Amino acid sequence: MNDESIDSNPLLFNKNDNILIQKLSKKFGDFYAVKDLTFSIKKNEILTLLGHNGAGKTTAIYMLTGVLSPSSGDAFINGYSIANNLDEVQQRLGLC
Repeated sequence: MNDESIDSNPLLFNKNDNILIQKLSKKFGDFYAVKDLTFSIKKNEILTLLGHNGAGKTTAIYMLTGVLSPSSGDAFINGYSIANNLDEVQQRLGLC
């Protein structure tokens, strides 16, 4: 999916949503566990990640919560960047 289709589809990405994930990627050597993940989540919306083993679900959650640093891209939780404001992000998210 190209950037134009993501930007033009408010069901996938809306810059006014509370959680914005923009081209989030994690690379281990030559292998991408997550590559260019982009979507947004509205306030009070429930999100479920589904996929086969090794699809990158846990890696994505670990990047959002600060367990792993992304190789590229960023995510914003209520306006706070996981790359630049991780302490603020961790006050707003939990991982069990």
